[in-house]
Formats: sequence, structure tokens, C-alpha cells
Amino acid sequence: AHAFGHPHTLPPSATRDLPLSAAHSAVLVIDFQRHLSLPLSGLHAATPRSALPYFFDRVDAATAALQPVLAAARGGACGGGVVYTVIEALRADGRDSSLDYKLSGLVLGKGAEGAEVLPAIAPMENDVVIPKTACSVFNATNLEYVLRNMGVRQVALAGQLTEQCVQSAVRDAADRGFLVTVIEDACAARSEEAHARGLEGMRGFARIVSADQVVRELLAESAPEQAPVIPSATLPSPPPPPLPPRPTTPRSPSHEVLAAVTAVRAVLLAGGTRLLRITVVDPSGQTRSKAIVLKDAAPAALARGVGMTAGMAGLGIA
Repeated sequence: AHAFGHPHTLPPSATRDLPLSAAHSAVLVIDFQRHLSLPLSGLHAATPRSALPYFFDRVDAATAALQPVLAAARGGACGGGVVYTVIEALRADGRDSSLDYKLSGLVLGKGAEGAEVLPAIAPMENDVVIPKTACSVFNATNLEYVLRNMGVRQVALAGQLTEQCVQSAVRDAADRGFLVTVIEDACAARSEEAHARGLEGMRGFARIVSADQVVRELLAESAPEQAPVIPSATLPSPPPPPLPPRPTTPRSPSHEVLAAVTAVRAVLLAGGTRLLRITVVDPSGQTRSKAIVLKDAAPAALARGVGMTAGMAGLGIA
């Protein structure tokens, strides 16, 4: 599932600024979960909304903007549907979490309270939820494998934090050959400056659009196919035409070859030779051999019919 249909070539008009093709797209929601996103809960257990108003307000606005995107992605035309990632270890004791998460205090054991996605954007039956134990979901999980299995070429990302886990996922998705779209108003950071910094760091790897635009693209009646035909100049050269068939009528030996064969035959008969075995190597590398009664074989037949010409040429006679 390559973004432009071929792993080694790009059409002349290739660009990352392409609208989403619903059949080959997925919406990826990063770390909008109870432990990370709510005041007086989880990581922010001692932080009221008033102490971090920009962040908590941004989470509320981002999840509200994300709701119609999720509805559009679940509508059936979106090939990859909705994929969530949450911080959650595979072990109850969290031992499999990355060193960075351990140092940052971001260890949530399997099934721990707070690992669940925010209720406002809760997963539905066919949504995929992938736990992760490091900042980049592509480095820490089998997400790429899952997306490839669903034929995904384009990924639209939302989540938190804009300049951390979202940016890491964007860069890694681009490095793995996906076309990436960032849903700007569905991302959250702790400050306006951090959000702007994250967006600036992703501009070279993704296009940045609004949630409304993503909805329009996913619901387009005829989404453009983002796998253009490879230009003819990049296609492999056609195989060479087959060689003409070998002539079925043997060529007559030259006078010089015929004279040499006649002389050799006479010498061999005079010496009492009755049988002659001629061995040659044909053009395919196969060794071929034939025994003949010398006195019954005319010189011309020897040279033409049993490969005497080639045999004598190999001996340096012809």
C-alpha cells in the first residue's frame, strides 16, 4: 500500500498536499485519554482547570472538532477507519514501558484506570485501540503493520501533545511512506506557543488542515485515487524480441572445409579406422557425440550432417 502505488517511482506531479482518498485513509487519534487530558485526574490530579486553562480548554475544543471527523471515518468509505493509541503497558506492572516513560512518570499498567479514551470520543465496535509504551506510536507498536493490512496510504492525525507525541507520529509516518494530514484544530498542547511550535515542526512532513476539511474529503462522493499510473518513462523496458529460428536446411561446407575433411577421412581409412566418433559442444553448452561408419560416410555428409565442421574448427583444422 504505497502512497503513489509504486515503491520506487513518483509521478512528475507528486506532492504531499493531496486531499484524503477515503478508501486508502485512516484517522489516528493519539493519547486523548483520561489519565492525560482531564483536570484533577490522573497526571493532573493536583491541577485544576484554572491552573492550566489553555490546555484543558484546547482538549475540549479538539475533541469537539474531532467528533464529526470520527463519524465520517466510520461511515464505511474510509478504508482504515478510526485508530486510537493510548499510553498503556502490556504488563500489569508496566515493566515493558520505555525508559523515557518511566523517567517521565508515564507508566500505566495493563488495564489501569485512566488508560481509557475520553468519553466524548469513545471508541466504537470496529475502531482499533492500540496501547503504546513510548512517545512514537510507530516505534512502540505494530501500528504500521495494522495500517498496511487495511490498505492505508494516508493518515489523518489528531491528539496530544501537538509538539510531542503527535509530532513524533507525523515524522515517523512520513518516514514509513505514508502521506500525512494533521488536523490542526483537533490537536492540543499545554500552551499556544507549544502548539504553534509543534505545527511548525510538522510542516515539512505533512499538510495541516482543519477538521471541517477532513470531513469534506472523507465524505466526498468520488474521492480521487491517489495511486497514479507510473509514467511510461519509468516502466521497465520490454523484453527483447525472440531470436529467429535456426535454419532447418544445413549450409553446405566451404571448399576449404570439404578438402580438409576429405584429407582426414583418407588418412583415417588408410590407417584402418572403421568407426569415427565426433564430439562437439553446441551453443547451449551441451556436449553431443555421434559414432559413424567412416567408409560409408561421404566427406560432404561428414562436414555437414554430424557436426564435422564444428569439430574440425575446434581442432584448428578448419
